[in-house]
Amino acid sequence: MPSAKKRKAKKEKAAPATSRSPAPAPTNSSSSSSSPMKRKELPLIPLAAILGFTVILPQISRYWMFGPTAILGHAYFDLQKTPEEWKELIRDKTILTIGGAHRSGTTLLWECITNHPDITGFGSEFESGVSFSEGVLMQDVLPQHGVATELAIKSSDDYDRQMVGVGKYALADEASVHLTEQDDRVTAENLAKLLNRYGAFWNNLTKPVWVDKSPPAAVMSRAFQGLYNINVDGSDEPKVSPTRFLFTTRHPIANAYGHHHLLGGSDVVPFDTLLQNYVKVHKYLMEDLPHLKNGPKLLKLEDFVVDPAKHLTEIFSWLGVRSSAEIVAAIIKKVGGDDGIRQDTNEKYKTKWCSIDGFKRGKVEERYQPIIKDLGLDYDLVGWCK
Repeated sequence: MPSAKKRKAKKEKAAPATSRSPAPAPTNSSSSSSSPMKRKELPLIPLAAILGFTVILPQISRYWMFGPTAILGHAYFDLQKTPEEWKELIRDKTILTIGGAHRSGTTLLWECITNHPDITGFGSEFESGVSFSEGVLMQDVLPQHGVATELAIKSSDDYDRQMVGVGKYALADEASVHLTEQDDRVTAENLAKLLNRYGAFWNNLTKPVWVDKSPPAAVMSRAFQGLYNINVDGSDEPKVSPTRFLFTTRHPIANAYGHHHLLGGSDVVPFDTLLQNYVKVHKYLMEDLPHLKNGPKLLKLEDFVVDPAKHLTEIFSWLGVRSSAEIVAAIIKKVGGDDGIRQDTNEKYKTKWCSIDGFKRGKVEERYQPIIKDLGLDYDLVGWCK
């Protein structure tokens, strides 16, 4: 009996220990998230690294290239002027639009012209927020057809069948490409919308000449002219138009090869497609020239690089700004350096073309030579390698 009592006493004495055994784990989320096992399931440092590489670094990279607009967008900087205010402001200004096929020298001409002390442009890519400072890329009134548009679409499955982007856009349906003053988008509201965007990036609106470099203006010049000349108060069209157009051309073979560099390889757009696009761009351009005011200029890149001083002097005189030899020489030095502007702009492409088998080369030359001649472009394909 004593031993049984002892066992019962020990059992009763041990009972409190059972009541102090660990309680069931709380089910609320705050206690659960604080457990060591849960912390291991949230690798904060790796997640932060992934976030940095996938979100933050690309934004920093874009800012480094394209400035504040890469983060805020172009619309953030839009001016708020009315159509009437813009019409009054441009009454004594000249709006020069530089157009032409991509890779035909528009950037070189733009750099030279906008370095004139009486002329304003969009500035660098960092300042303008778009590739090559092309005005058409920063606006959303007319189609863009510009550099970088193909970068977003060339990886799509049907890119080969789409006539969009650099090197192909002019091959799309004419109604979507070749725009005139009859286009529905030529309205007073869109005049203000376009100039409120451009005006925020032209670096000095007090200067007499404002420059927009937009290569696709070669197929939309009449729409641009229609916008700038539109009546906003019911009065007659202004007797003196503020618009002037300067178009550049380049040897079609050199131009096609130049597209390869821009597009990232010769396999992105077929060579023949590039030549067909070249033909269409210049067809629309030539059709529109008679409709443009103030004597539009057509300048061969090959002629310009041989004597840039002569051509810049002529352009500045045409624009009504100072054209002294000192100003022109300073611009050429700033753009081209001590050695001036390179004259062998097509040499590497000519060498590449002339190294191709003569039979294959000849088929292309014989096909396109009469077409180029009919366009009124003074380029020799058949004799280029002789």
